[in-house]
Amino acid sequence: MLESFIRKVKKGYWTRGGVWQWDWYIHLLFAKTMSFGKYPIYLGYKVPVFGDEYLDFYKEAEILERFRDFFKDSQKTKKLLKDFEDICVSADKLIFELNDQKFDSKKYIKIQENLSLLMSSVSLVFDEIIPHGVSEISKEESVPEADIINYILKNSSETKLTESNNNLLEIYKNFQKEFEKVDFNFEELDPKIKILLVRHTENYGWISTSERGLKPWGPQSFLDQLKGLVKEKEQNKELMFIDKVSAKDKNLINTFVKINSYDNRAADKQVELDFLFKNYLKKKMGMYYVEGIIQNLTFEELIEVSENPKKIRKYEERYNNQLRLVWPEKGKLHFYYFKDQKQFKKIQKLIKRKRPKTQEIKGTAACRGKVEGRVRIIKVYDDLKEFKKGEILVAFQTQPAYVVAMTKAAAIVTDSGGITSHAAIIAREFGIPCVVGTNNATFLLKNGDKVLVDAIEGQVTKL
Repeated sequence: MLESFIRKVKKGYWTRGGVWQWDWYIHLLFAKTMSFGKYPIYLGYKVPVFGDEYLDFYKEAEILERFRDFFKDSQKTKKLLKDFEDICVSADKLIFELNDQKFDSKKYIKIQENLSLLMSSVSLVFDEIIPHGVSEISKEESVPEADIINYILKNSSETKLTESNNNLLEIYKNFQKEFEKVDFNFEELDPKIKILLVRHTENYGWISTSERGLKPWGPQSFLDQLKGLVKEKEQNKELMFIDKVSAKDKNLINTFVKINSYDNRAADKQVELDFLFKNYLKKKMGMYYVEGIIQNLTFEELIEVSENPKKIRKYEERYNNQLRLVWPEKGKLHFYYFKDQKQFKKIQKLIKRKRPKTQEIKGTAACRGKVEGRVRIIKVYDDLKEFKKGEILVAFQTQPAYVVAMTKAAAIVTDSGGITSHAAIIAREFGIPCVVGTNNATFLLKNGDKVLVDAIEGQVTKL
């Protein structure tokens, strides 16, 4: 079957895409649901995962065109929102059960599949369609696009991270002098404040575990975030234009708000469910739980080793091994595990990069501002080790685990994502100029380039 994949790659069926360092079973959830999933929506986006890279599908434009007029059908829109709500409520119930160590494998995988397709529909389709809707409303109502975008973000950005930030700020208000006296150093804080931060860590530390192998945040990580919040947090002004637009456009804007809210909720729930699932596996498997193997197994294999922990020995070759491929063909997923790095690299060279249509780096301004700085390209989490305060963080996309570094960035620029993406939300939370959805920033820029980020016009210019 590998020959079939190679033939399609040579024909340009798939091109290089973005990297997400997730556990293997999470990759397979997205590959399956984007390709074949029907609930809450059918995408038909036939995406392979090569190592950790999601290859781009050449029919993406056709899929977008199919959804172009989606919001003109009120019944479809209502059903979509109801289905999104049902999925999030089901996930909440499952989180409650997992906290009590009650695990139903069929229920778990079905809810995770639904969450995956919900998020995929937003990132692949609605993140592309919503800006067009915002632009049309702006023209019809004579309201600046920036005001509409700010309204959508302000009313839909209540993620677990923002909840965490708000709680941190409450602690800070009560002990401001103590925090500033020790320059936000956890070890030097009063024990009563330490207890509050440890409790906070127990409730929210899991947020950083979205990518493979990452550990929960500790108290000092939260203090680093708090320091950024205190210094940089943007005070959002109340946007009153919403009461002056037509009922039709007001309803559409609030639909955009709800879609973004459900996307944020789903992302949080998927990470929390995965965190609780791993804890369940650790307790069930005991000494046989080997993280480097566990994170590279399919869900079926995970259930197998959870029921008979000694069977993990037969998967020893998967230890820290991401030399694998999955692709959709003829109604199902096909797997291939590479023998070595040489074979993997040989196939990788066949996958073409999609050259940018323009040398102009332009996207959507997600948080207003204008700043100059040096570029730091972040392709994977480990790249953050080289990131320095005041640099321009340029990435394909951002993840919750990037937050501490993001608070130190002079500006944030992404290839993917729309006005409701993770980067946009974090940028507004910390008041950092941000341009999202450029499609080509990581391709055209390199480390050390000096650039002007104009997050008013959505333009990035080499200097």
